[in-house]
Amino acid sequence: MNRLWRVMTCHLVTSLCPTGAVELACDDTLFHHDGPKVHGAGIFRDAVRSTLRRVVYARGLNLVVITLQVHPPWGGCPVAVPVNVRVHNKHDTTTTIAHAAAMITEIAG
Repeated sequence: MNRLWRVMTCHLVTSLCPTGAVELACDDTLFHHDGPKVHGAGIFRDAVRSTLRRVVYARGLNLVVITLQVHPPWGGCPVAVPVNVRVHNKHDTTTTIAHAAAMITEIAG
């Protein structure tokens, strides 16, 4: 998968970032996909359904995603194209920030 992400990222940067300036964004998200055979699934805080007064937990995969921010030529909001993703397991000693830093280091290399 790392080779596929690398090839796709190189292609996207050369075709969508003509000035050479690359803008990346990072976020972790809950992907509602669970079951006994889904590796890495756990119970995580659902940021979309939670409020200040009520915290909602949901079962699924906690994904750390790095996206390339592309400003379309017709204007408007930038489009986020994923260029790398990792699963953060529930009892993983690596934090989501460490996953993001490792992915950005891979992209920079």
